[in-house]
Formats: sequence, C-alpha cells, structure tokens
Amino acid sequence: MTLDPVLLRAIILLVPAAVCIGLWMWRRPTGRAFTGMCLATLWQLPPLLLLNVVAADAGWWTFSAEGGLLWGVPIELLAGWMLLWGAIPAMAFPRLNPVAIGIGALLIDLAIIPLCRPVIDLNGRWLLGEILCIVLALM
Repeated sequence: MTLDPVLLRAIILLVPAAVCIGLWMWRRPTGRAFTGMCLATLWQLPPLLLLNVVAADAGWWTFSAEGGLLWGVPIELLAGWMLLWGAIPAMAFPRLNPVAIGIGALLIDLAIIPLCRPVIDLNGRWLLGEILCIVLALM
C-alpha cells in the first residue's frame, strides 16, 4: 500500500516537527542550547539542498513531486531532514559523539526512506548517496 504523495509529504514534515516539540517540552533549551539547536538546523540547508539536487545526476534518487519544490527538492522533505539532522540530535543527544549520531541517522534513514515511495524514487546506488549525505551534511 502506498500513501497519497501529498499526505506522505505532510507526514515527512510533521513527524520530525512533532518530535521537536516533544523534545522542546522535555528539555526546554535556553540560551546557548537554543542557539546551537537553531544553528544546527539551519546549517543543514545548504548541504542537504545541494546533495539532493546532485542525487539525480549521480544516480542515487529522484523526487516525484509537483509543486512546493526548491530546485526540484520537495520543501517538506528538506525541512523534515533539516529537523531530523539538526534540531533533533542537538536537543536529544547534546553530548553524544557525532559518529554515533551519524550511525543512528543512517539506520533511521535505511528504515524510513524506502517507505517514502512514491515521493522518493530510490536508484541502485542510493546507499552511496545516503552515506555521503550523512558524512557531508550531518557530520
């Protein structure tokens, strides 16, 4: 069973947003922690956008989406990834080793990204692109 692409795009944004809200209520970041969380999230935009644009040419994945795109990347997916790789690790694991966070992100993406069809069409070399994204954007 595949979900409606519009619903799937909403879920991809709303689930990380809900996790962020829950973490915010639990941790209540203030001052420097809040600044770090915001910076960690915003820092994800350039590499994630660039890598997702390159993904189609590199044969990793493509997006099957209409409307709400930034350089061909669905904005909801971009924002969801920014939260998953920025705010969530910063709030949930502020002192965890970045390599451990990268491994955790890889495992989560391995489980979730294949379920994002039909919005994300994975190609044969998508794991290579995924690992490169984690190394260049998350770490």
